[in-house]
Amino acid sequence: ADLTAAEKAVETADKEVEQSQEAVRAAEEEHFQPFRERTGLTDLQAYEKAMGKSREEFQENKRILSDHMEALKAKKQYEENRDIKKPVQRIEARIKERQEALDEAQVKQLNLESDIEEAQQELKKARELVEELENEEKDKAAAVAEAQK
Repeated sequence: ADLTAAEKAVETADKEVEQSQEAVRAAEEEHFQPFRERTGLTDLQAYEKAMGKSREEFQENKRILSDHMEALKAKKQYEENRDIKKPVQRIEARIKERQEALDEAQVKQLNLESDIEEAQQELKKARELVEELENEEKDKAAAVAEAQK
């Protein structure tokens, strides 16, 4: 008796569920009919599935863009806070030091060239003097040889 009563209660509940589902379908049909006619959609579940997937893709793309924007903001903040004057000043100081060293080297080179030129002139004078003395010695040697004859 209890089993039969339970089976009848289940059957009654099943019928009520079916009637409720039918009522929901009818309400959905009535509610979505104008939308379906405007869009030409026949399968709302497929539409919902596609829209859900579209929303997920949109949210994923939005998240990716948001992450990228945050990274760019962080990079911008870093660049704005970075002190670029110090490295430039260091490079300028190095350039100045090297320019001074170059100037000193050029002055030293000019001094050395001047010293070389003076030494060459002294050498030329010394050679001329040596040549003159050699000529005098030859003349004296010739005079001595002439006197000895």
